[in-house]
Amino acid sequence: MNYAAHYERLIARAHARGRPEGYVERHHAIPRHAGGSDEPENVVWLTAREHFVAHMLLAMGGSRKDWLAVTFFIAACGDSPRYVNSRLYAVAAARGAKIRSESLRGIAKGSMPAETREKISAAKRGRDTLSADQRKALNERNKGRSQTESERKMRGDLSRGKRQRPEVVAARAKAMIGKKRTPEQRERIRQAVLNRGPVTQETREKQSAARKGRKHSDAAKEKMRMKAIEREAARRLAKAESLG
Repeated sequence: MNYAAHYERLIARAHARGRPEGYVERHHAIPRHAGGSDEPENVVWLTAREHFVAHMLLAMGGSRKDWLAVTFFIAACGDSPRYVNSRLYAVAAARGAKIRSESLRGIAKGSMPAETREKISAAKRGRDTLSADQRKALNERNKGRSQTESERKMRGDLSRGKRQRPEVVAARAKAMIGKKRTPEQRERIRQAVLNRGPVTQETREKQSAARKGRKHSDAAKEKMRMKAIEREAARRLAKAESLG
């Protein structure tokens, strides 16, 4: 079937007819995703059924984006006068699901261009996406909830090999200044450390590889030096007490 020819006849008939009576919908003869404009000569009035069929013809002619439009029409039709039969629904739903899956799979594999990723990152940078009330509600909802094994694995897979930006690390460190953990928090941390079990050799090697090339700041070195002195003093004190 020549889908393009059927589509052109539908659009020509709509142009010649003008706006029909009753429920109608605006349609771009050349879709906007294909470079079509909002000029009057590129806009026609279609009935709901004609509008669905128009996008179905474009989709069957090879337009991936129009398959998504068709599935949107089906999902939103409800009690609308849009014409959908079981065969159209089955074809459109299957094609739309496949295209969405391929799009997401491509993003997950890193096929998104570096320029696009940078634009998205720049748009989100410095933007607080959640209000204070939303953060509070989210914290209340997650309080006392423990992650499942599959959730922990998924978070680990997503963050593996990634390093946080220096400004993010600095912002978190600044937010923690002056904060003190409650006795309940300390006890939870202690129990988590006790139940963690011994560190495997594989984990030690991964930690060592991750630390290679890193340099500690002077403040970090001084902090580690003071902790070493405190540990040595505590060891000597314990030894002296044991000797009586």
